[in-house]
Amino acid sequence: MRAEGDGGRRGDSFPEPSLADLEAVAAFTEALCGSDMDLGHWAGGASAREGYPQVPWFQTSNLISQWEQALYERNIITSYGEDGWFDRMHAFSAEPDSLASADLLTIRKVLTTIVRGERFCDGHIQGMFSNGVAQAAMARLSKLIAIRR
Repeated sequence: MRAEGDGGRRGDSFPEPSLADLEAVAAFTEALCGSDMDLGHWAGGASAREGYPQVPWFQTSNLISQWEQALYERNIITSYGEDGWFDRMHAFSAEPDSLASADLLTIRKVLTTIVRGERFCDGHIQGMFSNGVAQAAMARLSKLIAIRR
């Protein structure tokens, strides 16, 4: 029998976030949704030595780094790899407003996908903020907290 949120893998458990965990992460919402928010910048790309170019990478800002750390430390990160998840994530990317009615597990999966996607694609976090998915997920998280209270 699989536990909800574990992606069907045995021994892969993710604790549920407490209200305090959710509030700690939601505290980033205003800063992350502001028009003057600094995501970071592209670095690298220059030649380290003659004929050996350095691969560029996205260097996240301190705010984004602190947010990522809070997502891990505050039990927001969860499993997200079940069949069809990436199709759903693609749909959220095309229409971020569809997250306005998402449940907590879906919001956790979206935030996990955003953060873990950076491991495979430099600039993924930047893209998720550019298309509004990250802001929509954080706004929904804040609303879910208000409902829980």
